[in-house]
Amino acid sequence: MRRVLIGARDFDHGGGVVGVVRALQPHFSRVETSNFTLGRHPLGAWRDGLSVPLDNARLHSLKNDWDLLHINTSMRPHAVFRDGILLATWGRRPSIVTFHGWSDGLWSRFAASAVLRRWFVAAYGGRPIIALAERFRDGLEALGLDRRDIEVIGPAFDGSLMGSGTNAEERENTRIVYLGRLVREKGLFELLEAFARLADGAELILVGSGPAGAAIEDWISTHGMAGRVRLTGRLEGVDKVCVLQSASIFVLPSYTEGLPVAMLEAMAAGLAVVVTDVGGISEIVAHGRNGWLLAEASEVGVALAEALADPRKCSEMGARNRLAARPFEAAAIARQVEDLYLHELGER
Repeated sequence: MRRVLIGARDFDHGGGVVGVVRALQPHFSRVETSNFTLGRHPLGAWRDGLSVPLDNARLHSLKNDWDLLHINTSMRPHAVFRDGILLATWGRRPSIVTFHGWSDGLWSRFAASAVLRRWFVAAYGGRPIIALAERFRDGLEALGLDRRDIEVIGPAFDGSLMGSGTNAEERENTRIVYLGRLVREKGLFELLEAFARLADGAELILVGSGPAGAAIEDWISTHGMAGRVRLTGRLEGVDKVCVLQSASIFVLPSYTEGLPVAMLEAMAAGLAVVVTDVGGISEIVAHGRNGWLLAEASEVGVALAEALADPRKCSEMGARNRLAARPFEAAAIARQVEDLYLHELGER
């Protein structure tokens, strides 16, 4: 059986990219996989740049033990340079790269610089690339990568806990759920300010943890919203699914995204979604059909008011979303990724 080394950040913490990798791994039956944590430094995450030589040394020591390297990176400054260097260390051995996160700002800088584009093609070209959405394939091609090397394969979520879903009549029609990291870039403070203006009967549950957690707690206390806004901390497994299935609306007013797994999980749980039109989201969500697409985070209040006023519409959207999310279940995505592994290894 061929051996695949999977590189990603924060295997110790889970969530995000690591959540995708962990959802996929139990479904690989034709390759053996192991994890390689990127960006680890003994002095802590804040010394991230110093981790590059250590990562290179560790990777060099493993080169002869593994048949293929799968790097999970993002179109964000530190990641794209760090992982380009690691691929050089791996050399000409088989490798695959998945771009998860996306930054239009960084993409624009690369697109405007012939020097950066040449470096990007030298670092990432000539190997299979996985893009999460067609928009990202177009963007990578515009930087000089060969479109024939770029496969569009979405992120994966563990659908095994979703079951048949909660009946519409068992949901709280006035309950809104956010799932993700607690950071300002997710539009959380625009969400809180908008939510404060909604009818008193509505409830907002924030699932996750992160550096903005303390500021959110202060906001809840200052605005007297403890009875309407609830912070759960990070939830996994059945606990996370139970919260999702108790609500009717999922909200994610991010400034930037790739293709968010949290949104796909909410869709699989049968929720209508209120999301900003960033990243690859519009390839999954059609405004008015299975959710509300926002031009910017400041529009979240109007969309939530519309959703709360029409529970039947939310229920219909939720039913459509269960079907729309099904192709992203881990078993289906794992087959596509494993096929790509074996093709690169010359076994298909």
